[in-house]
Amino acid sequence: MNKPHLTFEWSEKHERLEIHASEAGLHKLADMLRSLVDSKSDGHTHLMSPSWGGDALSESKQGSDNRLINHVVIYRWPEGEPRSQSQRPQ
Repeated sequence: MNKPHLTFEWSEKHERLEIHASEAGLHKLADMLRSLVDSKSDGHTHLMSPSWGGDALSESKQGSDNRLINHVVIYRWPEGEPRSQSQRPQ
């Protein structure tokens, strides 16, 4: 399998988050999300680029005017409404 490519990039021009991924990168993201879904409790997962100490995100941005996001945190909330910022899973 090829090395996964996965970037989260902010496009200021279009005011949107862009996710760029190879097939291997999408599989890696899906596995991380599946693991979070299967977790027995509220939780979270970190995706970081190598310069931030991780290996889940790539460092080669795809949009020339985009800003690369080096650290993404995905929180798993219990069923129902998300809680306030102070109650988020640690």
